[in-house]
Amino acid sequence: MFHIERHDRLIELRIAHAKPQNPFTMAMTRQLPRLCAEWEADDSVAGVVIWGGADRCFSVGGDFEEVSALSDEASTRQYVDEIIDSYLGLLSLTKPLVAAIDRYCIGYGLQVALMADWRIGSERCSLHMPELKGGLACPLGSVILEALLGRARMLHMVIGNDGVPAAQAEEWGLLNGVVPREDLLSSAMEAAGRFAGFPAQPYRMTKRFNNQRLAGFLESVREDAADVHWTCIRERFAQPHFQKILGREAAKA
Repeated sequence: MFHIERHDRLIELRIAHAKPQNPFTMAMTRQLPRLCAEWEADDSVAGVVIWGGADRCFSVGGDFEEVSALSDEASTRQYVDEIIDSYLGLLSLTKPLVAAIDRYCIGYGLQVALMADWRIGSERCSLHMPELKGGLACPLGSVILEALLGRARMLHMVIGNDGVPAAQAEEWGLLNGVVPREDLLSSAMEAAGRFAGFPAQPYRMTKRFNNQRLAGFLESVREDAADVHWTCIRERFAQPHFQKILGREAAKA
């Protein structure tokens, strides 16, 4: 459920779930690293912009219909493995990767955006890591945020469950720029094109060097993160939250 469009040497990767909130399905999670590997190997691709589409959320996170159906240890561990593999796939792309964020960017969706080199948000976007209040574990989100922002700001988002609006996100470095929503895609494409105009090998070698450190860190917590998620799935801590959200969506349909 991605829409891919070429703009000369740049790729526009649009998250294209049927719902405008753009939840990430397992199929989308599996597809991301395959796409990144293709673009890494394709000399005609100079950079990538990922976004949620016009007047749509970047992504509100994992698809609750699928996550709520996890019920055994093997499938839960596979799910966590595939999420980490999607992050590693994004980190393995040494060409410029820009995330363009509108409306809500939540949980797994935010973690995908944090794998990008550069993030541009609309003036109305809001970034959240709200798992704990819904009974979901947040091991990966917390370690990624701490690596990028430091412990205090990670705790503000993960423990405080406070969303970060666009201006504050820019102040913190979660966003590298804030623009009117109608300029979001063009601004992201301009940034990707600017970075693609840098001498390619120094850019790619530097990105590979730096991303390897974050990738190694994610690998080091793979088993522990799966343990945490399986405990929460087994004990069904998040089921009331899943039922509330899915029931609300069913009522709107």
